[in-house]
Amino acid sequence: MDGVDASGDDAGPLACPTPNPASDLGGACPSLDDWEAIHRAPSCGASLCGNGRIDLCKPGSNDGIEMCDGADLGMQTCTSLNDVQGTLKCGKNCTFDTRECDSCIRDHLDACVTTLPDTRDVWDVAIDTNARNIGVAWLEPETHPKTPGSVRFAVLGRDLSPIARSGCVDAGRAISFSLAATSSGWLLAVALVDHFTLYPLDRCGSPRGEPVRVDGTYPTLTTRSLAGRAIGGPLLSWRPPNPPDSDSRSAVLLDDFGNNQTTPIVLPWTVEAIFIGDAFILASKPGGTGSISTGRMSLAGLLESSRVSLDGANSPSLGKLGGDLYLAYVEDHAPFSSYWVRLDTTGSVTGASTAIQATFPLLPTVVVFGSWVGVMDRANSGSIIPIVGKEKLAFSISTRFPKAAVSDGSSVLVAWTGGNQQIGVARVRE
Repeated sequence: MDGVDASGDDAGPLACPTPNPASDLGGACPSLDDWEAIHRAPSCGASLCGNGRIDLCKPGSNDGIEMCDGADLGMQTCTSLNDVQGTLKCGKNCTFDTRECDSCIRDHLDACVTTLPDTRDVWDVAIDTNARNIGVAWLEPETHPKTPGSVRFAVLGRDLSPIARSGCVDAGRAISFSLAATSSGWLLAVALVDHFTLYPLDRCGSPRGEPVRVDGTYPTLTTRSLAGRAIGGPLLSWRPPNPPDSDSRSAVLLDDFGNNQTTPIVLPWTVEAIFIGDAFILASKPGGTGSISTGRMSLAGLLESSRVSLDGANSPSLGKLGGDLYLAYVEDHAPFSSYWVRLDTTGSVTGASTAIQATFPLLPTVVVFGSWVGVMDRANSGSIIPIVGKEKLAFSISTRFPKAAVSDGSSVLVAWTGGNQQIGVARVRE
């Protein structure tokens, strides 16, 4: 998959061989031009697209109109489309091409990229990091959001420069995915309708062992990481293949390949987890309304404690700063009223819940910097609100909606999707 050292040495920049989709992870992907010809037909038909002016699809009717045509952008700019700056273009299909628009609000960013090359209508994205580089995985639907598609994976340097990129994994069949750093590279889980596959990857994103098939779907991986370095196999949670069974299964993977695992335990769906050095702290939530249960799972896969901690709560997110654990959640009975609370190392709540002060509805993800904790809002364009250790002044990092975040020492890495073919990745400074 682009520089030489895919070994375990953490010093110096990572270098990888030139990508070869036919022999590396995934198969060959269709060219962007071929993909657009199939999935991005001109809204008013080929006969009108390309004449250099914006046309009504039916003269004298308001049934449809081209977004743009050639140099005619209809007075639209990147800024009018809710980006910060950049050059808006018109694609060959007479729809806006925003790949040169910048969605980064750079006041709080050390680095930011707004487009990974050759991406196609990305629906979801995941991000993780180890001591040396950054992994990003994403799902490209075949036709429109929430339809099966292909999963792809890229390795970035710590400055967000591109290092390597995979081909298309499970093309046209993938419905969900998850990503975790391991001590030897990465583990990518890709789900189809009735099963998922674990792909062990080296640090350059190339396969380093046989894929492992698991009966189930909607896998979630939680990295076993200390001080920004992955130290072993992650925690794997998934749903069984039978729809009537809404509970999830969770097991600790005993190696970096996904071949060996502890005996799965049954937990209410869904599961959020965080590694604390000698165990995982879990926060699980049944589907629909209910309660968040928290607990502690040992590296031997034993559930050492479990309790109903928060009634009428949803969407749990966990973070850790020093010896303190934080859980953010949404109140079920007051939609998008969000709170945070401290947990101890058994997963027990250790105080009263505190409302997250926001002027807009909030879907919180806990983000941890070197000396303070905040929540990132996944519903309102990348806002970060400090909750502990810093003056409570919210700030925004992007004009797009963030999908994933991971702490990386004194900074936080955030990934989002938006615009056509756009993935954004930023390093948010403390």
